[in-house]
Amino acid sequence: MADDGYIRLTYKAFCELRFQPYMVWDDDELLDELLREGLQISRAGYCEWTTPAGLHDIRPGRAISLGWAWMESAQRQFLLVPHGIQSNVMLVADDWSDLGTSATHQRLSSWLGMQAWVEPVMESLAHEEPANRIISSLDWGHA
Repeated sequence: MADDGYIRLTYKAFCELRFQPYMVWDDDELLDELLREGLQISRAGYCEWTTPAGLHDIRPGRAISLGWAWMESAQRQFLLVPHGIQSNVMLVADDWSDLGTSATHQRLSSWLGMQAWVEPVMESLAHEEPANRIISSLDWGHA
């Protein structure tokens, strides 16, 4: 089977992974795009979490990456941008058939909605640092 770049997992196996926050950054182009769509937001950007490479023996030397677009509303609520999930994971059914990109992103988005990602993103963005901020996992605790 050809390597298409995806790491295939069941949703259950994905939920058992331990992620470490990696990066968060503001993105003015994303903000402009969302403002043009009529959203009442004050800030937008991206965030990425990863698993340590090889930690889960899924594919030696390859980390699992989960990135997403976020936005901050005028009321200072951080929200996921719809369809803003990126990952090198393809979720599979119990028979190892691909669920497909849409179903994978929907499940990853639901999973992310249950994670405590907002406060650490806010804390990182509050610091006066360069636009791309690498976040120490020590700053986030257990993700």
